[in-house]
Amino acid sequence: MELMSIGRWMGQSWLGEAARDLFWLFPAAETVHFFGLCLLMGAMLLIDLRMLGFARQLSIKKVQSFITLAVVGFTLNFLSGIVFLCAYPENYWPSTAFRFKLLAICLGGANALWFKCAEAPRIELMADDADTDTRTKFVAALSLLVWVTVIILGRLLPYVSKSTS
Repeated sequence: MELMSIGRWMGQSWLGEAARDLFWLFPAAETVHFFGLCLLMGAMLLIDLRMLGFARQLSIKKVQSFITLAVVGFTLNFLSGIVFLCAYPENYWPSTAFRFKLLAICLGGANALWFKCAEAPRIELMADDADTDTRTKFVAALSLLVWVTVIILGRLLPYVSKSTS
């Protein structure tokens, strides 16, 4: 099934119709998206900057407890993003910025999974004020880069030309 037919299906779904017909639903989704973004980026900034060696007075293990807030923020963004996509799929599916945003989100998810499976167990063995190694710093820097890229691509959606496919 091609992307545009998926988009048409989403636009004709009950959620797409509701997002267009209920005057409050789209603005409510925008508000949820904003709060989700605040949770996700606030938590990721704290976690990633600590992994990069900043604020070493903060417990490296306790900082990881903010991962839960990042997951909540991501979930809010994912769900509200579905509302946007269903409401106006013609504004998203053909957009190059949207496709790069999806790619960046997948990269961010893979990086987060790597952190959870490979870095977090090693961090649990470290002293609270310890500095992380180069590999963990790379994962943290990539995380910051990817999530900032997702935000920038989201802001560019209305302005970047549509792809030809």
